[in-house]
Amino acid sequence: MVLKENLKKLTPEKQIEFLRGAYFGVDGVWFLVCEDEYDFDTALYLDVEVWKRFAKILAKRVKKMFDIEGEDARTVVDTIGLRWTIENWVFEVPEYSSKRSVLRVLRCPFLEGLERSNRKNFSPKICDPVCKNVYQSWGKAINPKIKLEKPKKMGEGDKQCEFVYTLED
Repeated sequence: MVLKENLKKLTPEKQIEFLRGAYFGVDGVWFLVCEDEYDFDTALYLDVEVWKRFAKILAKRVKKMFDIEGEDARTVVDTIGLRWTIENWVFEVPEYSSKRSVLRVLRCPFLEGLERSNRKNFSPKICDPVCKNVYQSWGKAINPKIKLEKPKKMGEGDKQCEFVYTLED
């Protein structure tokens, strides 16, 4: 039977690859439908609002799923790092303490998606507003006293993005 033969190919890696592609794909298609229905600015506004809310859900889900304790800057980096690893980002953590932790993005699958869809020219308008809001919301879900600065932005021409999380006293 053909189905049984194909089910043998359904490895955990293939499942993850499929779901990762579907996850990124639905995000892009959703944005394009909003843009077609309304306009670019409205689509961007809606995208930011959806991702801000979804980030809170994901942050809490990652903490629970991976039994992560804490509410400091390290916790934020740990939870985002797990998400990004699952999503296939390339990043490093040059600074890692409870008061201040830094994530440095070297490869972003969302920016690569813009490039693949010939929409890289939109990256200055999309990347920072979405990322800053999403990951600020993520940090606040961990602890309302977490602050985010984003001094480097690939969407605006930098070679990398930097997310600097600090825990206010």
